[in-house]
Amino acid sequence: MTRSFIARALALGLSLTVGGAVAAETTGRPEALRADGVPELPQALVDATAPYLQSRSATFMGWSAADRSMLVRTRFGNTEQMHAVAAPGAARTQLSFES
Repeated sequence: MTRSFIARALALGLSLTVGGAVAAETTGRPEALRADGVPELPQALVDATAPYLQSRSATFMGWSAADRSMLVRTRFGNTEQMHAVAAPGAARTQLSFES
């Protein structure tokens, strides 16, 4: 009976220690966000998915009437910019310079 008690006490102590360590490695939520019952995200998961959230995208917008170049919208960070592409495989030329 004492072995069982000691084993349970050790298991409880370890679970409290591990639980505290996991809580320290999670991300915090902004105070403006209300998320009742949603578990905290582990920081390792946030770090692992960050490169996928920073990918660039390009969207076809149309054709330029002036020189028949293709107009594309690209995203750099959190800003979208307009570019012209003069020919297949050609480099983009940035048309808008928003920050």
